[in-house]
Amino acid sequence: MINENINTSSSFLSTKLLFLLWLLSIGHAYGQFPISKQAMITDLEFLNQAVVDGHPINYNKAVKQVELTHIIKEVETNATDSISLEEYEYLLRKAIYHIGCTHTSIISGLNKSKASEQNFFPEEVKIHQGNLYINHEGKIQKIERINGLPVEIILDKITYYFASDGIDNSLSYTLFNTNPSYWLAAHLGFVESYSIEGDNFEIQLIASDSIARQKVKDEHFQLKMRNENNRFGLYRDIPYLKINRFRKADKSFFKKVFQRIEAMETDELIIDLRGNTGGSRKAGIVLARHLAESKFRFAICQPKLNTYQYLNSKGKFFWFLSKLKYNLGDFYRSKKSDLGRTFHYAHRPKSKRYEGKIYVLTDGLSISASTMVTTWLKLHSNAVFIGTPTGGGYNGHNAGAYPQIELPKSGVLIKFPAYRVILDKNSNIYTGLEADNNPIQDVKDLFSSSDLILEKAVELAKEEGL
Repeated sequence: MINENINTSSSFLSTKLLFLLWLLSIGHAYGQFPISKQAMITDLEFLNQAVVDGHPINYNKAVKQVELTHIIKEVETNATDSISLEEYEYLLRKAIYHIGCTHTSIISGLNKSKASEQNFFPEEVKIHQGNLYINHEGKIQKIERINGLPVEIILDKITYYFASDGIDNSLSYTLFNTNPSYWLAAHLGFVESYSIEGDNFEIQLIASDSIARQKVKDEHFQLKMRNENNRFGLYRDIPYLKINRFRKADKSFFKKVFQRIEAMETDELIIDLRGNTGGSRKAGIVLARHLAESKFRFAICQPKLNTYQYLNSKGKFFWFLSKLKYNLGDFYRSKKSDLGRTFHYAHRPKSKRYEGKIYVLTDGLSISASTMVTTWLKLHSNAVFIGTPTGGGYNGHNAGAYPQIELPKSGVLIKFPAYRVILDKNSNIYTGLEADNNPIQDVKDLFSSSDLILEKAVELAKEEGL
């Protein structure tokens, strides 16, 4: 038996993965900044038309219609005639946030000057219920201003930096709380010092040259087997499977894990999908087949939209390849409907599936393939969900192919999904899955040195086993 840290890998990898997406935005800019207000409006009008006419979030216009005219009006009313790179990025990310799609994001085109990334915020801070708190010398206090900047402005930037499915801050807030030392420094420009103000207090801090990480106790985990950063073991004697990301090689890993679980003759299993931003859909299907009680399904819809006309040349090529993949490779699965051509997939449970109680841990970084698994388990198992809402949509998400569009004035490239993955056709819940039990009720819970979500799962599992 090996004691292994179970808390740092997931948050580190999730932060690293999403930070790499952020780094992609530091590319060559087509347009020059500052940019004119009219150029900004032209870019947003193009994006809005592409969303209305071609984004799969609007695959069923009888149910949902997303458009960005309110963002355009905000620019028309409030923006100055000359818009800086920083302001342009803020407004563009705000527009993308209001599409409500985790897979729509900036690829490149924001030509930023590289700031020194050696000045990190030196203490733990957390967002809770729309407020920002600091734990300074053991005292948790609500922050009102940092370096004279109202905290509401900072929280706005944090909120809009990454979009959740269904127009929600689950992903962006979870990402921030996972590594606040880095993200607060990034949003403030990696400055060398911080003046923190609140009601009746002021704190002066010098930036740190290393990231401040919250220490969470993990001495109760015993590793049994692993595949890269996905691990199986015992936590307080309860079988515990931590899946940081779904990989193709996990198919054989999951087989070995469930063989070990069968030998244990256990009636409780904890599956931790916190920080899991997706990956191999096939691996997610294999996991669900070990757990589901009945056949589970999903569909990929090629909506009756005009996506193609808004794509750039590379985007049109990607779109064409995706058509070959589905319309030829999976033609036998397709049916035409009022929504478009839809490809249907169904999977049966394993003949020797796990039949005990399942406890699934989630957070705002649970998106894409991981929320396919959570929806299937919600519909087809006895799973109890513990944690915070997922960032990925309950009834589906936009995926299947990822071409790109190019904004006409700035030249910014945006990843623009082409198809809609439908998980629960009877649901209109576009936002994430709400957990059955969320032990994070107070800001002090966020600063706890214990993993309260995992401990709650253990508590419920042991109560079930009595």
